[in-house]
Amino acid sequence: MTDLPTIDHATVAPAAEGFAAKPLADTPEAHAAFQQATKEFAFSQTAWEVAMTNAGRFEAWDRVLFVPVG
Repeated sequence: MTDLPTIDHATVAPAAEGFAAKPLADTPEAHAAFQQATKEFAFSQTAWEVAMTNAGRFEAWDRVLFVPVG
């Protein structure tokens, strides 16, 4: 697997087919910043695409799974 990317306001970890990103903190502000940062990352990518998002309790995502494009 290649090096994992860096996403603002997120921690990233390897997943079965790509990587998972989660917010840095469990607060409404952190979840909102995380969702915005992961959207910006996804829109700027050619190597990774969003496979799945999980809705969190703060009306924002609490997990995003990215997989390689293709």
